Parts: sequence; C-alpha cells; structure tokens
Amino acid sequence: MSVKIPDDKLIEVREASDIVEVIGEYVQLKKQGRQYGGLCPFHDEKTPSFSVSEDKQVYHCFGCGAGGNVFTFLQELEGWTFAKTVSHLAERAKIHLETQQFDVSRSTEDKNVREMKEGHELAASTYHSILLLTEEGAPGRVYAEERNFTQEQLDYFRIGYALNEWETLSHVLKNKGFDLSVMEAGGLVAKRKSEGYYDLFRSRLIFPITDSQGSVVAFGGRQIGEGQPKYLNSPETPIFQKAKTLFHMYEARPSIRKQNKVYLFEGAFDVMAAWQASITNSVATLGTALSVDHAKLLRRNAEEAVLCFDGDKAGREAIKKAIPVLQEAGCQIQVCVLPDGYDQMIILRNLGKRRFGSCSIMSYCPS
Repeated sequence: MSVKIPDDKLIEVREASDIVEVIGEYVQLKKQGRQYGGLCPFHDEKTPSFSVSEDKQVYHCFGCGAGGNVFTFLQELEGWTFAKTVSHLAERAKIHLETQQFDVSRSTEDKNVREMKEGHELAASTYHSILLLTEEGAPGRVYAEERNFTQEQLDYFRIGYALNEWETLSHVLKNKGFDLSVMEAGGLVAKRKSEGYYDLFRSRLIFPITDSQGSVVAFGGRQIGEGQPKYLNSPETPIFQKAKTLFHMYEARPSIRKQNKVYLFEGAFDVMAAWQASITNSVATLGTALSVDHAKLLRRNAEEAVLCFDGDKAGREAIKKAIPVLQEAGCQIQVCVLPDGYDQMIILRNLGKRRFGSCSIMSYCPS
C-alpha cells in the first residue's frame, strides 16, 4: 500500500536538497563552466562523461544516458523506493514529515534495515560508554593505553569495549524494544541453539564501521587477551557487504577529495594511526581483498591511490593483486615501499608522519 506525499512537502524537500551537494557525497565533482563533471556512478568509465547542472538541478550522463533529478539519482543508485528517498532527504535537510506517511509504504525489509541501523547506533554508543565510563571497561582502557591510543582517537573513531560477557548488548537491545531476531540478521547478536540470543562481540576493543551515509552498519573488534580470531569483523548482512565497504571512507571523503589522493591500508588500526599522524585521507579494506567495487569507489573520489601494505610476503602479494584492480578503475597508482621489518602502524605510531613520508613512494607504470 502506498500513500500520496503532499506536493508542498515534496517541493520543500527538493528545494532543500541541492543536487550538487547530494551527488557530491557519491561522486567527486569538478566545476566545468556552469556545470559540474565527474565519473558516472551508473556505468564503468575512465573519462568523465557525467554532468550535473546546479542551475537546473538535474544530472545527465553522456555515456550511458542516465539522467534525472535529486530523487531519481538516489532511487537509481541506492535502489530505494520514492518514499524512502524523500524520507532520507527530508531527514538530511531536517524537515519534519509525518511518520505515517512512510511507514505504510515501506516494506518489511525497509523497516528491518532501519531497525538494524538504529540497533548498530545504540550498540556503538553502548560500547563507547562502557570503555570510557565504567569500571568494567578497565581492561579495554588498559589495552588502548598499551596501544598508545589518545583520547582524541578514542572519541573520533568512537572506539568502545565489548565486555567479556555473553548478554550485555543483547539485554540493552531487548530493553530498548529491539527485535532480537532482526538484530541477529543485522550481525549484532547470535541465536542460541536452545533459546535466546548472545552477543557476537566479547572481550574486544570495538570500532564502528560506517556506510556511505555515515550510518553505523557493522563493527570490527580486536581480541584482548587470549582468544581467536585476533581481529573479528561483523558478518555480511543486508546493510554490510565487505566487498563494497571501506573503513573510514565516509569520514575521510572530504580530505580525499580535497587532496585528490587516497592512502589505502590493510587494516583499521593502520588507518587510526595514520589519522593520528595527520594523514586523514586514509581508508582500509575489512578482512577481504580489494574488490572491483572498492576500486570504483576510490576512483569516484580521487585520481591517485597510494597502496600502503606491509612489507612482508602477504603484503607484497596483496599489492600485486590490488594493482590491476585499481588500474582497471582508472586510478593513478603509487606504492609505498616500507623499510625491511616495518609495517605502517609501527612507523606511524612510533615515528610519525615525517618518517612515514620519507618511505619510498613509487609510481606504478603498467608495462
């Protein structure tokens, strides 16, 4: 069942949603006379053919023919319904819409996705509060101090701590009225064989993972003390796909676009160390090889990509695999060659940006 959205509300939302700003959250746009141009997000291309008109508030791709206004852009790119698109833009512009106008037109899947994201936001706040404000969070604080995390880093990355308990987050979610079966599908809890649910993350330093809109959609966790695996990421869910998500991408996007360059690291902790060393245009994969979707995302935001992987055998192999993927996406590729026996985190954490900058950075030229 659908409902008609009042015309005055549609006009208000559309006028409050500048198409250049909205599309600019997905595509690196450059001013070209009275238009803005960039790489089309709807098809693969290395030469920009995508144009956005600020005056007319429309977009058009001369390569694939895609075109429309701010509503159709999000519908096509995100796969959202019209109602969900209007709701998103209204929320972005802080325009109030009556809830019932949208709840009846959203599918059960849409409602579940919204609840998953709300559950993740609550989980992020819970983990962060446990780390900073509770006696039980002391093991996490001790570990963070041992790894030389600053208070600034803890706050910026919203780092938290998952207690070594089975049902801490489960109880919080349940008490707040969340459907734990939906939270299970979202990767926050797991179902017991008998009855009930238990927390997926336990005894770990936790860091949130955000999507392209800045919503928390997953977590990564570093084991404190004994236990395996050492690093654990949330499982694949309707709101989190590792092959399409890069850690810190949403937060780093302004810096990446300003510098037209992105530093690609192997892990989230490397990005945190890079950020502390003022390398703010840094991202990392999440336990998976660099994918075609990753490369396209990077290229839409910057022309130059610097690969900063460990100097060991695994790191060198990862570089070899990543280069052709980035090359196919049209990136200018550079490789940071680290000193023998070092990895990025050691250099960034202990020696700082200046020492990292003195590492040999070589441009990659295809043969």
